[in-house]
Amino acid sequence: CACPEASPEPLNNCYLCPNGEEPGRLNSETPFQDTCSELDTYLRYLPADLCESDRVDSIRRSDAFCECPGVKADCYMCDDDTNNVANPDRKVPFFEFLGSSFHTTCQDLGDFYTLYDTEDPEITTCDFVKIESRYCGCSSETDTSPVNACSLCPDAADPTEGDKLIDALDMTCNELQTYLSYVAADQCAMPWITDLQRFDYYCGCTAATAPCPICPDGSIQVSNPDAIVPYLIIPNNENPTCHQLATLGVIADPGELVLDDCSIFETQADFCGCPGAAQPTDGCDFCPDGSAPPNPDLVTPFGDTCQELSEYLSFLSGDQCTSDRVGFIQRQDFLCGCASATTQCALCEDHGSNDVAYPDRHIPLLSLPLNSNPSCQEVIEFMAVNDGDLSDAGCNALQSYAGYCGCPSTSPVNECSFCPNGGTPSNPDKVVSELFTCQGLYDFVSFLTSD
Repeated sequence: CACPEASPEPLNNCYLCPNGEEPGRLNSETPFQDTCSELDTYLRYLPADLCESDRVDSIRRSDAFCECPGVKADCYMCDDDTNNVANPDRKVPFFEFLGSSFHTTCQDLGDFYTLYDTEDPEITTCDFVKIESRYCGCSSETDTSPVNACSLCPDAADPTEGDKLIDALDMTCNELQTYLSYVAADQCAMPWITDLQRFDYYCGCTAATAPCPICPDGSIQVSNPDAIVPYLIIPNNENPTCHQLATLGVIADPGELVLDDCSIFETQADFCGCPGAAQPTDGCDFCPDGSAPPNPDLVTPFGDTCQELSEYLSFLSGDQCTSDRVGFIQRQDFLCGCASATTQCALCEDHGSNDVAYPDRHIPLLSLPLNSNPSCQEVIEFMAVNDGDLSDAGCNALQSYAGYCGCPSTSPVNECSFCPNGGTPSNPDKVVSELFTCQGLYDFVSFLTSD
């Protein structure tokens, strides 16, 4: 880092390669995102007592990847102890329903596992890496043609929507079909393969079935795929898009969603734009009097605007209007300024409103669920979400910040002093923490009562 009086030249105590030899792939970027040359240069500046440390040992795991002379990795994709593949950019998917999922390429997968050593518990996964050798096209493979033992579609037919993108895998249906065609026969019933075959209906396999298609005609093609379904919590997702909800309904096995029926999907059909969708004549109202929210662009606590919530409810049929979920959405009516809306707990108690002058002021040492030192606006949003659920004591505690937040007709009570024996801070702009200055803390204390 070129500190003053430090040696401007490498100390040459530690190296990436044994005996200080030069890596064969100097400019190749390692899985650590540094090039081999950068790793070697860094190590050469370290003092001798660090050369055998665990951290340096971890960095040296790149020696085989960087082609240090005479060094071999414990894990290669190909049987000839290389990762030389004919299809380096082919995608390799990893998908676990309601679990962890990611995707990589043949080349990145092979290169990554050269970093493991035989003492690492993860080295057992090298067997899985070698499984991909035929699909990735290792030069040591005598046959790189598909095995055709596993298939995406139950009847082994091609998917009718082969060009459709599977977001979770970043692959098209055709690409997934190609991948599965290379899987060995003894792996077809393994969970890591059956989880991939969940996308059969999604990809248009004619022999596939699905537990909960979102549309009445059994399709999942919606005209508003990016529209957010508000206040709907599905596994691993809050406020899913129509596309995400439609996908979940066809890749889940019956019983996995712990639902009594498919109504949670079916009731979104009109809003999401299924074929033949129409806005019902008896849709639900957001504002109690049926008017549009006066603050349409105000963002509510879960990220939806008032207008988006109002529009969403208008697509739900009348038999949904008294549901708990709709009632939870309608709690935001007072926050959104609906003229006829009421609340059981407004921040500005004497004014019956949330009209604060300082919405961005943060409140020191106040903790709300998942939120420490919230702003006045965040307190207002918390009160809106919990309208009707707050106890009188809880409501009163939050209303005690009305003056500090700038409710109408409030002023400092000056019963407490920030500075000993009174007075004001001589360094009002000095930053005490990320959120507060000395002046900010002084202002807060000025609104506290003596008790």
